[in-house]
Amino acid sequence: MRRHLIIALVLATLLASAPVYAGQFWKSDDSAYWWYWDDAPRIELLVPADLKVYAQHKIFGESLLDINLSDNGPVLRVACVSKMRGGWTALKQMSTARWQHILSDIKIASEKDYTSEQGIPFKFIEATGTLPSGKVGMIRLAAFFKDQDVAYVELFCESKEYTGNVKNHWMKAIHTLKWR
Repeated sequence: MRRHLIIALVLATLLASAPVYAGQFWKSDDSAYWWYWDDAPRIELLVPADLKVYAQHKIFGESLLDINLSDNGPVLRVACVSKMRGGWTALKQMSTARWQHILSDIKIASEKDYTSEQGIPFKFIEATGTLPSGKVGMIRLAAFFKDQDVAYVELFCESKEYTGNVKNHWMKAIHTLKWR
C-alpha cells in the first residue's frame, strides 16, 4: 500500500511539473473515438481511436494533428491557429495551393456555409483535381472561426475513398468540434 502511494505521489508530482502541451487525447463514451483537445485556440472534437498513425506538429503557431485513416490512404487533419491572418480567403487558397504540384485542373466543386450539429457555423469547400495516375483527388475543408482564431478540419483522399468509415470519421470530426 505504501509503495503504491509513493508511486502515485511521484507520478502526480511529475505530471504537475510537466509543461502543458496542446493536443491531448481523452476517452469518450464511444470506444471508436477519442476526444481531442487543443489549447491554441481552445477546441475539442472527436477523432477516430484505433488507427495506426497520429502525427502532431506545432510550427509557426499552428497546431496540426494528422491522422492516417489507412495505410497510404486518406489523411484527416485537425489544425488550429490563433490570430490567423487573411481569413477564409487565405485558408481556402492555402488548402488548394498546397496540392498544385500533384493535382491538375483543381476545381472548387462546392463552397457553402453550414452549421454543425453543435450549432457552430463553419465554412466548407470541396475541391477536386486529377492525380498523375488519372484518378480524382479530393480536398475537403471545414473552417470554424471565432474572432481571429480558426480551427479547421481537412480531408485529403481519392474521391472514390470518400465513403464508409472515411466519410463517417470526417462527419464525426466536423459535427463534434466545439470551442472550449
